Amino acid sequence: MNRALPAACAAALALSAVGARPAAAASVGTTAEGRLEGGFRLPLAGTWHRFAGPVRTRGTNYASLELAALIARAARTVARAVPGAPMVIGDASVEGGGAVARHASHRSGRDVDLLFYVRDARGRSVPSPGFRAFDGRGRCVAEGCSLRLDVPRTWWMIRTLLASRRPAVQYLFIAEPLARLLLAHARRRGEHPALLARAERVLHQPSDSTAHDDHIHLRVYCASADRPACVDTGPRWPWVDEDGRAETIAPERRRRVRPGSAAPAR
Repeated sequence: MNRALPAACAAALALSAVGARPAAAASVGTTAEGRLEGGFRLPLAGTWHRFAGPVRTRGTNYASLELAALIARAARTVARAVPGAPMVIGDASVEGGGAVARHASHRSGRDVDLLFYVRDARGRSVPSPGFRAFDGRGRCVAEGCSLRLDVPRTWWMIRTLLASRRPAVQYLFIAEPLARLLLAHARRRGEHPALLARAERVLHQPSDSTAHDDHIHLRVYCASADRPACVDTGPRWPWVDEDGRAETIAPERRRRVRPGSAAPAR
């Protein structure tokens, strides 16, 4: 059963909040050898997001209910905390899951590519035009490209993902120089130590694929309702329980920081 997610993603958020899910929905198997049953079809464009152009022809805008809700929550949170251009999303999974061209994973609705938030030469927030590589100082490396990595908005997206209890984030694959840049920004902001500890483990440059200097690859753990058919591989972080739920970062322990309190990388 396929359920289309409304433009504002309110349905996925509401369903996630009360623990409901389509009866036939399931992420089955691993991210590299699985399938997606009854996945959510994310709209190609909405209030706070849009998919990159090639997704339209590939049909790679399907995800598990839990991942769809997390994407919606992150896009909405960034837009409200640090207003600017919408989130731009690359490949998630195809309807029914299975192999996706150019990817070794993305097969079971638990992976999605998130493009960086960017600014133009005048410092204005603009939608990412596509997969553009950035160096460790946040500069676009393509010839003639004047874009800069929007560090505050990209970090706000990351902190929202890391704070998610369900689904818990297993990995944010990203090039190491960019991870260092974003972590330095987070430390200057005075982020909660638990959030920083998660970021230091989860932000990871993969060893078996490209460096991921042109996007972030988000992967989440299996939902408890999908187990045991859904199979996690790789590490289970200390803050994630056997059902794939992350510990709550207690609000009273969070430091109060302003969304745009640090300047973009120079």
